[in-house]
Amino acid sequence: MRAIVQAADLARAMRDVERASARKGHIAVLRNVLLEARPGRLRLVATDLTELVIREIPARGVVAGETSVPARLLRDLARELKTAGPLLLEREIQQSFSWGAPAESLLVMARPFNFTAHLAAIAANEYPAVVRDFDLGEWGWFAPGLQAVAA
Repeated sequence: MRAIVQAADLARAMRDVERASARKGHIAVLRNVLLEARPGRLRLVATDLTELVIREIPARGVVAGETSVPARLLRDLARELKTAGPLLLEREIQQSFSWGAPAESLLVMARPFNFTAHLAAIAANEYPAVVRDFDLGEWGWFAPGLQAVAA
């Protein structure tokens, strides 16, 4: 996954999306925002399994893919960098030196501020499948009690 987005667009979208992520709970991935890079856009999805918020922002230089990162951390980072102009968001895989699966992270880079961060990520396939497969045009089949909010 790779996308270049405007920092102000990301900050606005994260302000809306972050409120739907779980504040507490035993399912760590629900504290994350799902980032899906598609040609020309970046889709941000967050849910606590009772509320769902989806935002899409324009993106360029896109390599399709997806990952999930802590919602509050990305929101705070985007808010601080909102005047930085273009931000590079790129999924990285680091080989683990210990036994286990490779570690996933999201590289966030803002050239004007000479800023680089690596956010610990959880693989997108860990996100609830019903949320990942949700299409903005299909509202009828969703899980009972889950409210969808398209901003």
